[in-house]
Amino acid sequence: MVNPRNSSQIRRSNIQTLLASIRQNGPISKRDLQKLTGLSWGAVSSLTGLLHESGYVVYTGKQITNMGRKPSELDINPDDHYLIGVDLNLSGICGVVTDMKGRIVREWLRLFARNEYDCIMETLFSLLDEILHEVFPHKHIIGIGLAVQGFVDIENGLSTYFPHVQHWKDVPLRRILEQRYGYPTLLMHDPHCIMVAERAFGNSFMRIAQNAVMIRLDNGIGMSLMANGQLYLGANGKSGEFGHIPIDPDGPLCSCGNRGCLDEYVSGNGLVRRFIELVNQGRETSADIDSIGNTGYKTLGAAGLNGDSLCLELFRQMGEYLGLSLSILFNMFNPDLVVLYGDLTAYRSLFTDAIEKQLASHVYAGIPVKLDYSELGRNAAAQGVALLVSNQAIEELDLGEGEAVAAEGQRPGEVTRYGNAVDVRD
Repeated sequence: MVNPRNSSQIRRSNIQTLLASIRQNGPISKRDLQKLTGLSWGAVSSLTGLLHESGYVVYTGKQITNMGRKPSELDINPDDHYLIGVDLNLSGICGVVTDMKGRIVREWLRLFARNEYDCIMETLFSLLDEILHEVFPHKHIIGIGLAVQGFVDIENGLSTYFPHVQHWKDVPLRRILEQRYGYPTLLMHDPHCIMVAERAFGNSFMRIAQNAVMIRLDNGIGMSLMANGQLYLGANGKSGEFGHIPIDPDGPLCSCGNRGCLDEYVSGNGLVRRFIELVNQGRETSADIDSIGNTGYKTLGAAGLNGDSLCLELFRQMGEYLGLSLSILFNMFNPDLVVLYGDLTAYRSLFTDAIEKQLASHVYAGIPVKLDYSELGRNAAAQGVALLVSNQAIEELDLGEGEAVAAEGQRPGEVTRYGNAVDVRD
């Protein structure tokens, strides 16, 4: 006799397998789903029918074949069962709503009036209130994902440290949002989210790479490492603090409290601080000093592109420090490729040569060097964390008895907590 509990678990697993396969390969016919998953025709037919009735998938027309009947194809529903992705960074908030494939339905951008706790939380609440109560009040929202800069405690849903933000320490963002909105919420360090988006939607060969490094370059620096197709999060989820490796023990004081961190030489904020110090020491520059308070490193980049000697020197030094640090990554991890992403890469013509010289000088002979620049836009982290929430939702989906609760847009259950690695196969 079949144990009803085992039967229910098998059914649930088959539903999850089918939805994941449709997301990965759709539009796809039921026959092709049967071949792909190895499930029986009866299981494929009945369970895809249930997924369609619940609104997770839709029929997209007729498949083109050489002969015989042309069956309808199934794909993820682009008009419902949405995910919210939010990139919380020093420059502001980028928010997106996506379908379960990670395709963006709508995008928002919010700036901070002040870099302090109350202002950031009010801005975040305002954005989510608009999405949930004004723009998509009648859609099924599956979950919320937050890509956060700084130190993130993934397991406990804490933003432990947000650089340059006043009154921000051990903020329980997951608990705050779940209590306020009632949707399962995932917190993730922003470079990991960019890695997921790059693999799913980028133009680099990360789609087939199994071992890769993603570096985010803007006001701060972040890193994500993918090993054997999985995100490596470290022993307690705090891997990727590339910006805080020591470059000069006697160097300038970093926001983390240590001296001479890479962040002080390579990040946008670090470039601005070093520029101001040199100008105060009497160095001449053609850069628009008055605009730096508003535009930061972009003023330095524009001046460098126009030939300003001080800015050219700073960006060259940036490339040297970054190239030397990247050579350590190549030598240690032997990745398929390293991808650089972020607003600072708009000025890569000022520092790429310096990076390549350092890599040529310091990467061990025989280790291939593949360095690429991401072409994804500012929404990459938000899109990536939405895709991670989609992965999680599929892993937890249960359309058995009582699943009408989830189908009706109510809270679908507790969020699975990630361990030391996350599968990022799209």
